Amino acid sequence: MKTRALAVLCLLVVIGLLGAGLWPFNPHPRNEVSWAPDGQGLRFGDYGTILGSGMVTRPISSDGSCTVEIWLTPGLTDDSNVILAFSIRDNALQFRIGQEGSALYVAREVLRNGSVVESPYIHIDRVFQQGEAVLVTLTAGARGTEVYLNGSLARTRHDFSLSAGDLTGNIVVANSPVGNNSWSGLLRGIALYGSELSAKEVLEHYRDWSTGDGDILMNLGSDTLYLFREGAGKVVHNLGPSKLTDLYIPDHYLILYPYFLYPFWKKFHLSLSSVQDISNNVVAFVPLGFLLNALLFRRQSRRRSFWTSVLLGALLSLTIEVLQYFLPMRDSDTMDLLLNTLGTAVGAWLYILEADHHWLAQLPIVGRIWNAVAPYAPSSDRSEVVS
Repeated sequence: MKTRALAVLCLLVVIGLLGAGLWPFNPHPRNEVSWAPDGQGLRFGDYGTILGSGMVTRPISSDGSCTVEIWLTPGLTDDSNVILAFSIRDNALQFRIGQEGSALYVAREVLRNGSVVESPYIHIDRVFQQGEAVLVTLTAGARGTEVYLNGSLARTRHDFSLSAGDLTGNIVVANSPVGNNSWSGLLRGIALYGSELSAKEVLEHYRDWSTGDGDILMNLGSDTLYLFREGAGKVVHNLGPSKLTDLYIPDHYLILYPYFLYPFWKKFHLSLSSVQDISNNVVAFVPLGFLLNALLFRRQSRRRSFWTSVLLGALLSLTIEVLQYFLPMRDSDTMDLLLNTLGTAVGAWLYILEADHHWLAQLPIVGRIWNAVAPYAPSSDRSEVVS
């Protein structure tokens, strides 16, 4: 009877882990994108994105100089996401502008023979405030790469080496091309130029964007211009002379190039959020390892029950990660697989300590519950060491 109760507990833990890893199990969630009530912009919810209707296949200037302007109002200042990206299949993270809390970042990936050889990065603190509009201007040319905020120079980088060639491929707005990293807020305009703007021009453009006058904005000299003023429908028209591509609003939230079991060595970076994510993934699978080993301990040797428990935990984690590939609101990666397996191993090891020292039975409430459901662990083969 106690073995059956333990099996039920184990099954409940498995169901809980599947639910936590896959919920909501919806491969085609609604795309949370809507037109602003006043017709002056496009609003993005928690899970929303829009994409280019075609490939931008050529640089927008002959000498490599370029400028990007984004007029937006952030919805959150406690999340990390991507505001605008240009992506190709061979280099999905080719170029992106994003938000990290209240900070702005600009990033590129440079490939050589299919491998990343350079990942230049610009980070500027205290840029975004919830509900406050900001014009982000990124201009590159002979002066290097400059970032302006509301017409004022915020950062200059001579080693970032942005060029018009980075602004090619698929346009992805308000999300990462490779995973669930959507931006929320109000987007009022995007402009691309095939030239480097001077500081005076950047300030004048900021004043023009602030007026909200579409006729003025269409005469700023941009090659590609999206004002998000259609007010209805699924298409955002390119109002610039280049006519490179329009943007379209998918019916369902989607990821352009979702990663399948993304390599852990590419994902790991040390930060407060990553430490929290690591601990959560380890701790979540500890109960599973503990209960699995408790079930197997009576029928198998110590070594075999331990490694069988770890293997079963790894298989459950692998199942979750594979299924997450088909869920745009989740990310499929090997880091979680490793951490979940580690958590299972920790749980299985804790049961061995329980069988040897009965530490769990000494806890006031938990020990009483455990004594009621746990089967008796035989004393034979207790000296075997797990290796």
